[in-house]
Amino acid sequence: MRMWGGVAAVSTIVNNRIVAIAGYFAKNSTGTFEELAARLGVSVRSVRDDVARLNELLDGTASLEAHQGVLNMLVYDSQGYASKLAGLLKAGESAREDSAQWREGRLFGLLLHATGPVTTEVLANKLHMSRSTLATVARQLKQDAAPYGISILGKPNSGLWLDGDEIQLRLYAIERAFEPAYGDKELPEAVANVVRAGARRISSEQNVLTALMRYSTVMVDRFSGGHAIRSLGKLAHGVSGGVAFGLVDALVSEIGAVTGCTYPKNERVFVALSVMGARAPGDISDVMSVELDTDVLALAQSLVKVISDDLNVPISLGDLTCEFLYHLKAMLNRLRCSIRLKNPMVEDMRSHYPLEWEATGIASQVLDKRLGLPLTDDERGYLAEYLSVILEHQRRSSRRVARIAIVGGSERITAFFIESQLRRSLDESKAEVSLFTHSEVSAPVLEKFDIVLSTTVLPFETAVPVLLINEVFDPVELAGRIQRSLSWAIPLSFATTGVHAAIASHLDERHFFVLSAQDGYLPAVMGMVRNLTAVGELDAGFADRLCERETQRPTIFGTSVALPHCAQSACRAVVLALGVFHHPVSYGGGFIEVVFLLGTPTRSDLSGADIIRYYDEIVSVAQDQRMVDQLSQSCGFREARQALQA
Repeated sequence: MRMWGGVAAVSTIVNNRIVAIAGYFAKNSTGTFEELAARLGVSVRSVRDDVARLNELLDGTASLEAHQGVLNMLVYDSQGYASKLAGLLKAGESAREDSAQWREGRLFGLLLHATGPVTTEVLANKLHMSRSTLATVARQLKQDAAPYGISILGKPNSGLWLDGDEIQLRLYAIERAFEPAYGDKELPEAVANVVRAGARRISSEQNVLTALMRYSTVMVDRFSGGHAIRSLGKLAHGVSGGVAFGLVDALVSEIGAVTGCTYPKNERVFVALSVMGARAPGDISDVMSVELDTDVLALAQSLVKVISDDLNVPISLGDLTCEFLYHLKAMLNRLRCSIRLKNPMVEDMRSHYPLEWEATGIASQVLDKRLGLPLTDDERGYLAEYLSVILEHQRRSSRRVARIAIVGGSERITAFFIESQLRRSLDESKAEVSLFTHSEVSAPVLEKFDIVLSTTVLPFETAVPVLLINEVFDPVELAGRIQRSLSWAIPLSFATTGVHAAIASHLDERHFFVLSAQDGYLPAVMGMVRNLTAVGELDAGFADRLCERETQRPTIFGTSVALPHCAQSACRAVVLALGVFHHPVSYGGGFIEVVFLLGTPTRSDLSGADIIRYYDEIVSVAQDQRMVDQLSQSCGFREARQALQA
């Protein structure tokens, strides 16, 4: 099957990895999936997919075949293969040259390996671009390299050169420019074999092999070129020592035996960074073998407590304890050593897990205050993954079933009629309903229930909450009364309330506010607080605590939904109020249209799953711009409730 006819066609379907694989087998007769994955920084599965795609593109002239884990290029038509290979390489080179990141990387590589200043004329010729394009690329490289403390300096009639700490130059090469800067500077096969064997002793994880390959490649190249690390700076303490460093130390000694070089401690510490900052392995046995000091455990407990206190959710690491501690230790290593781990899922985590993202902001403040190590967005994204698993476990735990007794007068048909209305929208997994006539109930009989729905006043006293209802009732309104009475849970979900049953159940005239944009965000919120404090729903200190929290770090989901919240002790139930601005108000980096004021009780029978439900529903509102628009234009609570039920 002929897939393409020329270079232009190839460029649209070839990625850089496929080109790299084709180029590798143009120079080497054999290779393994694991080796290619390490070189390319991707999973073995990705390499398998790329190999299959490459075979399609070779169109029967040759084929990469695997035997006992070893790949061999089998050529069936040498002339046709040569033509296909040339087209692939040319197309790949063209595609890469069109990539801004690749051009930056190539410029960085040329300057990194230069023995002195390089003129713009020479650089433009080597990069196949005009001087004006070169100037644009250089400006972007200067901007991207600045966080590493790297500068691009130059003099007229002399040229450009890099200026920066040797460790940071190496880290930039590894993290931002490895392929374009080192694609043609492979480790000798004997050295590569030593690294592979050493990586297997350290960990079975692919990411460790990839990191070790890159760090070893850069170390060998830079040291042999006379660019040794003169000072470790802040790395002098904390990296050396321990099992991990010992394994890397032995590996570097083996590399030295092959290359004929004696690498000093500074170089060994540098290579150790590849392991110190590696992400948590998938194999739990690898996690268990890692040394975890008491400081990491104490910090993990502190982070969990602060997040738990802020959200008022009893968070537990549970089965994730070992993995979380490993991640935390590696994360601290990366932050201390300025190792930047690119996270391709940052925007997805920010958009789809806003509650978890908010929690990582809390963690970042703690780390900054205690260690002077605020989290980067990339690190927040990785931490959010762990928190999403932890919170999801919390969502699924401690969910009680509400036991409801319906007392329907002297005839059982009345109880049946009430039940039938209730079950039209009742989530039966969240409630158990029992039916009684007046003659069948007594205080001892009702003790096993959480709430009683009765059409008449009972002739005896009971500690169980009793709600008087009519034979015909509004099930949504009744849901709200039940849920407010059962402060420990959110037991019912009603089809008529959409996915926002918890919010809708709290919404009434007393908990709905139309806010004045002229007042501004915080004064308007404080007005809501004063109203709820006056009726005894919020404690006297709530306003001060909330004001302090909002001033330091407001919680805003999306760009238009604010969630001012803190714990309160006035009652054992959740207090939730809705405020709307008919005209958006600027605050905290967004334009606030909708405000959910949340007071979570310090003492109650609510589970973590129950409280998280409120957060989840508020987040879902924030992600629905049409609903935000409808709520913001509501003039009364019935209109707002209808919007939530839509």
